[in-house]
Amino acid sequence: MYKNQNDEQIKMFLTPFFARTFEKFSEFYEKAVPNGKLEGQKVLFISDAITREPIKFFTWASKRALKKLGLKINEVKLEKMSKEDLKRIIDEPSDKPLIVVLGGGNTEYLLMVLKDNNHGETLKDAVKCGKIILVGESAGAAVLHSTIEPMRGMDDPDATPDLDNYDGLNLLDEPLKGRYVLVHDKNKFYGEKIKNLMDNPGKFNFLPIPDYGAVWIIGKDVRIDNTIPHKGISLKKPDVGDFEPIEYVYVLTVDYPRNALGKISKKLSNTHK
Repeated sequence: MYKNQNDEQIKMFLTPFFARTFEKFSEFYEKAVPNGKLEGQKVLFISDAITREPIKFFTWASKRALKKLGLKINEVKLEKMSKEDLKRIIDEPSDKPLIVVLGGGNTEYLLMVLKDNNHGETLKDAVKCGKIILVGESAGAAVLHSTIEPMRGMDDPDATPDLDNYDGLNLLDEPLKGRYVLVHDKNKFYGEKIKNLMDNPGKFNFLPIPDYGAVWIIGKDVRIDNTIPHKGISLKKPDVGDFEPIEYVYVLTVDYPRNALGKISKKLSNTHK
C-alpha cells in the first residue's frame, strides 16, 4: 500500500470515448499538472476490457488519439501481470504522475481482472497518493464506482462466469456526491438500455454523459463537460471495403451499424496497428 493517501491528490478523467475527448484531456492535464508538459509523457494503457468484445475499433481509435497528443503508450493486459509487475511500472522514477488509461470494453470482465491479484487496489492506492492520473473510458469509468450493478446487461455475461460480486473500486461516490456516471448517453446502439436505466433509476442518481462528454476530478474539484469538441476527425460514411486510414478518430458510434464497425475494426487491426 502506498503512503500519504488523501483525496486532495486524486486526479481522474472519465469519458465514454477518449477518441472524441482527447482535446478535453489535454486541457484537464494542464489543470491537473501545473507547468506540466503533456507531450512525451508515458501512458500505461490497460486493454483487458476490449479482449472480450467483438469490436476492437474503439481501442484502436483511443490509442491513435493518445499518439496524437504525443504520448508514449505502453499497452498491457493485467490478466498477464502480477501485482509486483504493475507496482514496478507505477513506481518507475518520474517527476510527473504516470497516466493510466483503463480502456473500454466489457465492464464485468474488466472488473474481474482488476480483482485478480488486487490490481484494482494497487491502482486505487496509487491514484489516492497522486502517483497516477487515472483515465476511465466507458467500462473503465464504470468500474471506478462502488458497484457496476447498473452496467449489468450492457455486455456479454458469458465473458465473466467467475465474477462473484459487482463491487467496484469506490473512487467516485464521494467526489461525485453519489452521482453515477452513465456513459454513452444519446448513443443509439445503447439507447434502449440507457433509457431503461434513466426511467428506472432505483437507488442510483445517474449522471448521463454523451460520447463527446467528460468528467474531470482534481482533488475535490469536479467539472462536467458535455460540450461538443471543436476539432477532431470527421468520418463520412465510407464504403467499409474502401475505408482509408485517418489521422485520428472522431466518430459517433451511432453512425455505423455493429457489423460495419466490426469490419472496420478488423481492417484497422490488420493494417494500422
